[in-house]
Amino acid sequence: MTEYESRIRSVSSLINEMRATSGSTATTLMFAFISVMLSKNKMTERDLEVIFDVERNQTKQTLQSYFNQNYGEDDFELKNEKEKEDAEKFCLEYVDNIKENIKLAAEHMESPRRKKGTGKTEESEE
Repeated sequence: MTEYESRIRSVSSLINEMRATSGSTATTLMFAFISVMLSKNKMTERDLEVIFDVERNQTKQTLQSYFNQNYGEDDFELKNEKEKEDAEKFCLEYVDNIKENIKLAAEHMESPRRKKGTGKTEESEE
């Protein structure tokens, strides 16, 4: 990893931490809840997209606010608008990873449960 990428990732990490520390337990529970709702078809893929569009926009706003408050400070990692845009890419990559993890968890919840020791699914014994 280059020094530049390291610096930019540091800022995106800080933004993601800001978003998470305002309620990480609540966030974890909400993502679990969304996974369950998605797996039980109580929520559509479109619903999930809308939720994450909102989160992506909020993340962008948090980064912009952080940039506006700190730009020009000697120790501020982001030196220009281009670096802020690069940091935004990493922030949004994090949000997209969360969305993909929710989808993956939902897929695992959808798969048929196996009864202990039989190797048969509950549905196959009907």
